[in-house]
Amino acid sequence: MDRLDFYLDDNPVGFFSAEKYPTTTGWHTYNPYRGVGRLRFACILKSGEAATVWFPDGEDRRIVVMDSESLDVERPEGRWQVHIPGFPVG
Repeated sequence: MDRLDFYLDDNPVGFFSAEKYPTTTGWHTYNPYRGVGRLRFACILKSGEAATVWFPDGEDRRIVVMDSESLDVERPEGRWQVHIPGFPVG
């Protein structure tokens, strides 16, 4: 299975642990990468802002806003999760 990477600008932040990319709001398990994308992602969320990230959707990019609730939250079972409060329309 290919990794389900998501990006901030063109920098990878991490990859989703599911079999497919998220299509619903709520909490989604992921594995963070170590690098510029993850650092910038954490800094944005730490400032209280929302981070706009993307992942591939066929030939397009699916834009997702992850809110500050997502900041380095380790949920039960020791899994990293991000919170997607909504998907932009369009």
